[in-house]
Amino acid sequence: MTMKLGHHIAVKLALVSVLVALVLGLVLGAVQSLVDYRAERERIDQTIESLLQAYEPAAARAIYNLDTLLAEEVTNGLMTYDFVTRSLVVDELGNELASRERSVATRTDPSGMRRLIPTEQSPYSIAINIAGAESTGTLILEIDPLIALEPFVQRSGTGLRLAILRTMMIVAALFLAAHWMVTRPLTILSQRFRDVDPTVETLEALHIPHHKEDELGVLTDSANRFVKTVQNLLVERDRAEKSSQAAYENIRELVDHLPQIIYVVNHEHRLMVVNRAFAALFGRKPTDLDQAPVTSLQGYVSANIWHKLFDPDQLVLAKQEALQIAEQTIVGRDGRERVFECQKFPLDYRGESAVLSVSIDITERRQAAKHIQHLAYHDSLTGLPNRNYLLEHLDQIQAQAADAHEHGALIFVDLDNFKNINDSLGHAAGDFVLCEVSRRLVAHAQDQDTVSRLGSDEFVLCIPNISHRGKEALFHAEFRANVIRELVAAPFWFDNQRLNVTASIGIAVFPDAELAATDLLRNADIAMVTAKNLGKNTCQVFQPSMSEEASRRLALETGLRQAIEENQFFLTYQPQVDVSTGEITGAEVLLRWKHPERGIVSPLEFIPTLESTGLIVQVGRWVLDTACRDLAQWVTDGLWHPGMRLGVNVSARQFAQADFIHQVRHSTEEHGISPSYLDMEITESMLIEQMKETVERMQQLRDYGVFFSIDDFGTGYSSLAYLKRLPIDVIKIDQSFIRDITDDVNDAAIVETILAIARHMKLHTVAEGVETEQQLTFLKANGCQRYQGYYFSRPVVVEDMTALLQNQPVTPHRQTGTTA
Repeated sequence: MTMKLGHHIAVKLALVSVLVALVLGLVLGAVQSLVDYRAERERIDQTIESLLQAYEPAAARAIYNLDTLLAEEVTNGLMTYDFVTRSLVVDELGNELASRERSVATRTDPSGMRRLIPTEQSPYSIAINIAGAESTGTLILEIDPLIALEPFVQRSGTGLRLAILRTMMIVAALFLAAHWMVTRPLTILSQRFRDVDPTVETLEALHIPHHKEDELGVLTDSANRFVKTVQNLLVERDRAEKSSQAAYENIRELVDHLPQIIYVVNHEHRLMVVNRAFAALFGRKPTDLDQAPVTSLQGYVSANIWHKLFDPDQLVLAKQEALQIAEQTIVGRDGRERVFECQKFPLDYRGESAVLSVSIDITERRQAAKHIQHLAYHDSLTGLPNRNYLLEHLDQIQAQAADAHEHGALIFVDLDNFKNINDSLGHAAGDFVLCEVSRRLVAHAQDQDTVSRLGSDEFVLCIPNISHRGKEALFHAEFRANVIRELVAAPFWFDNQRLNVTASIGIAVFPDAELAATDLLRNADIAMVTAKNLGKNTCQVFQPSMSEEASRRLALETGLRQAIEENQFFLTYQPQVDVSTGEITGAEVLLRWKHPERGIVSPLEFIPTLESTGLIVQVGRWVLDTACRDLAQWVTDGLWHPGMRLGVNVSARQFAQADFIHQVRHSTEEHGISPSYLDMEITESMLIEQMKETVERMQQLRDYGVFFSIDDFGTGYSSLAYLKRLPIDVIKIDQSFIRDITDDVNDAAIVETILAIARHMKLHTVAEGVETEQQLTFLKANGCQRYQGYYFSRPVVVEDMTALLQNQPVTPHRQTGTTA
């Protein structure tokens, strides 16, 4: 349908007519308002002049008399006029006598006339002459033009509104026809078209009443068809975009928070996707790198790192094959060196060829693996290689030595009595000594040597390629071992306290084709144990015969542990007898072992092993408790009287136990015996080691009531300096001096000296190992008070000891407890 041209011309003519009528009406109204405005301004000026003249006399009096109250009445009077905004009385010197002002209120202006009136207004003033004075005062008045012209504004507004109303009536008449025929239908159509939402699935069709046949009807039909088509397309597109965007955002959010370094680079070498981890590598934000060329990152890392990161991408793009990089070391913007496992995949990203790169930070994994590897093969305290490291490398070292026809050596170092340091000073001191020994050994070691710590206080120095001659290698190893022994023996200073440690050292020479690493290490260990058994602080070279001795010691240790479990130990008691009266004054507890196959085993054989293995602590606790139980029974039966003492041997290791005093108190209290019945027999060597701690512990037990004897006196240090410091009561003379006392003048002199010392220090004496009457006679003649030995009785079991106690008569001095 074609549109008639006449319809458009009519609309244009109507609009022009309306515009001309409106302009003419406005011009005429404006001219009339201007004439009225000028007349109104003249009237206002005259009114204000009259006001000033009316108030002039009062203002003059106020100025002449400097009467501020009168001046305020003048200003207040002027302020009664609503168009006055400020009134001011100023004297001849320019000083204000009175001043009043009000704020200008905002008024509504529906007609808009006030916007056309100038608001800037010069103040009105009148000079006031003072009689007899040359100068004058001033009365000043400021007004609000808008308030003053309010009547004019109202008249002008009314006139303007009437003019506009007349014009609008004409305009309305002209416009009504055009509006009804054209404007209204077009407005309806545009509004409905504007409200159309193509994304809504159900949409109401556009419809304009009474215009189905004209151009508006044609336009409406075409618009309906167009909207329907667009609606279908937009709905489908919107659904697809929302789904795609949601999926993309989810994936992007996930990728952005992954710890892996992820980026996508296209064939133009631009970064299409980066996550936070990738951006952080360069000290940037992900938004800074969107669509950025990879070359823009060259300044943020070294050229080598940049090429290492991005050069493989070109290979993946060219071959369209995935690439895996097992380890990639990268130094980021922050200077940290990290190791990555990288995988790169070709992909089609939004219609173009690209590469997806994913790098996993395996730095901590690598460090953890290295740390675990280090822990597996190194000692955590000293940092030295451990047993695992030594054994794994020893086979290789032996093989190399065999191929080169060179001899090497293992030097096995074990610290003597190291446990005493831990027990007395704590593990901090022990750890310090171990670290210091490690430092000395490392300082002594040469380039090819390996220093290892096997555990506890054991160290091994492996010396390869000493010499192709076995004897020279052995000589060199012995020399090095003695140097090490001297290094270890040098004093240590811990917490301002001097510590001295010695070492027992075993040496084993290699190679030996028949020996594995464990066997070679065992041989060095056996040699070390031999050195320790020979008195410690010495070196021994492994000999095949030592292996048999080691096997015997192992079997003995195993048998002792089994003896503890199966209660194979038992106690015997050897009576101690008064030299003068022949009466039993006490006894010594002796430990015995009845092996199920070997029978009675000599204490000289198993006691040292109990000591070296530490089993003596457990066995010693059993001995003390069992002896107290037997003693309690004798007391109950009336066989043990005050003044009698039961000697219990205490080892150095047992005495050093933190709870030893508690053990003694517990055993005596549990069995209900007096601690004065107990006589703890300790050795001289035990007194010398840890003198201060030993004396303190002895004094605590002495205060509790326990007596102390020095066992085997004369075989050790026999120093008077420590004798006078110790809370001891009895000196026991070793049987090695008693055995030949009647034949050897030296032994006799020694015994006489010991007895004289005891007598002067007011200590009791007990002679051990008395077997003949001649020995007893000698002891009696020299003032010995008690003895024990085969001359009176062998060590006997508890039942036989009970019989001996029952068979001796009760004398008066025994009843009163005066036995020496």
